[in-house]
Amino acid sequence: MTQEQLASAIDQATRTVSYLETGTKAPTLLTLMRIAGVLERPLSFFLPDPSAGDPDPDRLRAETRVVEILRRLAPEDVAVVLGHAELLLTARQGH
Repeated sequence: MTQEQLASAIDQATRTVSYLETGTKAPTLLTLMRIAGVLERPLSFFLPDPSAGDPDPDRLRAETRVVEILRRLAPEDVAVVLGHAELLLTARQGH
């Protein structure tokens, strides 16, 4: 994908994409979310945990799949999934 194509897809100027690519400017959260959507990557792909080392490719594929699934769900179903994920996280932290 070219800078021009990405810029068009995220409703930004090509120079903005260039600035983001070179690190001259940091993206807003909305812009980052748009880029993640266009490139079909989870936000965590762009914001890795520095203490985790290199991202695990299997984990990245799983996160991408989760995002794909969430996009297809109705808002009330997304809320249910989020509730289940939070319960699982709480249960895991308790052990």
